[in-house]
Amino acid sequence: MITYFIKLFTLCNFVSFSHGATTAPKRANWFQAPELPSPIDALSLDSQSATLKRFVVDTDPLAVCNDGSPAVYYFSKGDHRLWLVSLEGGGWCWDDSTCSQRYRESPFYMSSRSYSAQVEMTGVFSNDPEKSPMSRATKVFVKYCSSDGYSGDDTRPPPAELADHIAAASSPSSTAPGAANATNQDDDGAAGKWAFRGARIVRAVLDQLNTRHGLGQDPPPGPPGSAQDQQASSGVDVLAETVLVFGGTSAAGAGLRGARIVRAVLDQLNTRHGLGQDPPPGPPGSAQDQQASSGVDVLAETVLVFGGTSAGGRGAMFHLDAARTKLAALPGRVRVLGMLDSPLWVDLQPLYRNLPPLQNQTAWVQRLAQAYDLDVLDPICARDHAPAIWKCMFGQYRIPYLKTRHLLMASSSDWFQLDQLLGRDPTTKNEFEYAAAFSVYTRNLLRELTGPFSSHRTTAYSQACYNHAVSDDPQFYQVETNLGHSEAGALGAFLVATNSFDSQIGTLGGKGTARVGAGGIWDMDDCDGFACGSGCRPALPLWPLAAGIFFYMAWLIVVLRVCFLLSTKPELKPELKPELKPARPFGDPGGIGAEVDKEAVEI
Repeated sequence: MITYFIKLFTLCNFVSFSHGATTAPKRANWFQAPELPSPIDALSLDSQSATLKRFVVDTDPLAVCNDGSPAVYYFSKGDHRLWLVSLEGGGWCWDDSTCSQRYRESPFYMSSRSYSAQVEMTGVFSNDPEKSPMSRATKVFVKYCSSDGYSGDDTRPPPAELADHIAAASSPSSTAPGAANATNQDDDGAAGKWAFRGARIVRAVLDQLNTRHGLGQDPPPGPPGSAQDQQASSGVDVLAETVLVFGGTSAAGAGLRGARIVRAVLDQLNTRHGLGQDPPPGPPGSAQDQQASSGVDVLAETVLVFGGTSAGGRGAMFHLDAARTKLAALPGRVRVLGMLDSPLWVDLQPLYRNLPPLQNQTAWVQRLAQAYDLDVLDPICARDHAPAIWKCMFGQYRIPYLKTRHLLMASSSDWFQLDQLLGRDPTTKNEFEYAAAFSVYTRNLLRELTGPFSSHRTTAYSQACYNHAVSDDPQFYQVETNLGHSEAGALGAFLVATNSFDSQIGTLGGKGTARVGAGGIWDMDDCDGFACGSGCRPALPLWPLAAGIFFYMAWLIVVLRVCFLLSTKPELKPELKPELKPARPFGDPGGIGAEVDKEAVEI
């Protein structure tokens, strides 16, 4: 109640003192990424948001967060043939000063100690098939706590073949572009104070998904409720042993005839029908069951969509090819596809000289986190760009070396990059012109990455919206390009065009048409200017918006009425006095004395 009266008093004062104002207050972040109205929770718009349970990475004791706490991922079991593994984003730090500030302000990006037992996820994680093509997938969300873009492993020495390049890159004459515009950085002891093991965390998570949850197992875990399913969902080995009752009737019971036949039958029961397989064949009607019944291998391959947002998108870019190689060797024939959300950093210098360029940040993080693993950098990329091997961690230069098919999502008015290049939202004419030039540069780069001289592994999708990394947000299915395509539609079309899951994935109401060939631009806003896309505002349901406006206006009218009554003083009216008439002379026929005399005479 006290809070209510404080708000009421504040609003009344605002009404009183702003009566004479003639201009609206300036809004510094007018072009901020679209946000949902505050009375409406983002998850309330998605009635089928996914619930994922926490699991600690314990297969590798060195896979830890910056502060030494164990790495964590969240897991939800779905279709065993379709997996989603997404790496969380969240910036990074490059020396003791920036890392200490990061730990003070955002400790959850450096430690797992405060992580909850479960999380609610929407966007690409949604269980609603109208909102996400991954609705039926087994979902994994890897928490980000290494502050290195999943690039580092400070427990491993750099490869010998990079020693000369590392020494050359550390010399003042060969720093990253823009180094003259920023302070020369040193780790200031950060390397000994914090652990930087993002690359090790990714590898440990993939190993644990295989051994604990069945990724790449052949055949995969069984039906819901079975022992195999309990293992895949809980990560604990609860499989019971298989019991075979071996007997016969009459002479067969003695086992004295056809010893060779018996041995052959037992062998074939194992290889063709699943006897002794761990885990055993799946539920009736499943692909595993068809194999066990027919003796013919009809199992479809497992598809893993491996991606992330922002720093997680860059991490997926680093590990995509290595993950494909690693998982392809498993018995379950895992096919890996990439979903890279906002990893495309472009090689532009900041507008203002006091801002640390992203190029410098990348070189500093590479040195601090010891991000020299050739599985992260790609050996061909490192050879081509030596000694500036930091470029193999920079989107513009790293993406052309990817060998795995991937969907690249990059806004031409990317909020994060413009914030790094301008230090704030565009405000002045010069800043808006810079932002428009950034948009043109990004679109031209996307054309180059998907053009006729590219590797044809990249399929691009680009909105002209002032946002960044929205694939785990409702904007994943709400915000669209000028042609009406959302990120959800782009991912659905990409999956349909690159694998055989047409009937399962669908096309999200026809928006995601299967016109993705061997790479290329699926859809890109090509309008002129900054944040010029017509579909950038999410389409909200009308009834909560209308109800919110109605109740807000009603509340505002009541408050303004109360403020008016409190601020208005009643006018003082003149005091009512009895009207005095002059007395008439005594003896006047109309006077009082005359009446008295008249009465006296009568008496």
